[in-house]
Amino acid sequence: MSQPLCRCVSYRAMLMMQEHFKDALDIYVAQTGTINTLWNIFLAVSVAMLGYVYKDRTLMDDWKIKLGLSLGFPLFVTANDFAMTRSQAIVVAAAEYFKNVPTTGEPSFDAVLKAHQTTISVAEMHVAHVSFALLVLMAMWLPNITTAFRSRKTKSRKAA
Repeated sequence: MSQPLCRCVSYRAMLMMQEHFKDALDIYVAQTGTINTLWNIFLAVSVAMLGYVYKDRTLMDDWKIKLGLSLGFPLFVTANDFAMTRSQAIVVAAAEYFKNVPTTGEPSFDAVLKAHQTTISVAEMHVAHVSFALLVLMAMWLPNITTAFRSRKTKSRKAA
């Protein structure tokens, strides 16, 4: 009599585990999609900002416009980074959950399970995001920096 009860409990536990696995996978996929969308928005804003500055020589040389963009862009980057790192924290937690899911012995499924167990950390995501934002800001100011450097070099040659 006790044996059917054990089978029933283990069957219920298996169903619960499958449901948790499905929920974790749904969360993982949704948050990965959110991160991809946020990266795409970030890239579009970055390219649009650089395109705006580089499209016309007067805009490229207008430091007031660049200063305004240089102050506004970090605000956007901060909000975007917060949203991305929050979603990445959820992905990391889901990946940790997948590490505790037992393998099935089916190579194709186990390969998919293993692929979902590896992800970059929240800190790595943050560093990549901020580094790219700094590169965008440097690219925006690069013509001004180059011009200033060349003019100093020319002045020092004339003085010598």
